Amino acid sequence: MRIGRVTLVAMSVVLATVDLAKIQHSHKNQPHCEDYPNAPVCTREYIPVCDVDGNTFPNRCVLCGEVRLRGKKILIKHFGEC
Repeated sequence: MRIGRVTLVAMSVVLATVDLAKIQHSHKNQPHCEDYPNAPVCTREYIPVCDVDGNTFPNRCVLCGEVRLRGKKILIKHFGEC
């Protein structure tokens, strides 16, 4: 049971690192919403993203959910809280 938890935590860290790298090197700060086909249904990880309008989203999936719900483009300013 403990090994399963450690594995899950390690996988979360790896995914968060990949997520951060993709945002930092993305072209024109696009959120890459194609990575989240089920948005606005998202997981609850807290990997905050700040958009160019100063809004903090809990993660890129939630930001992409807003893109789909509003029907307008949202660009990422930086990774982390605004």
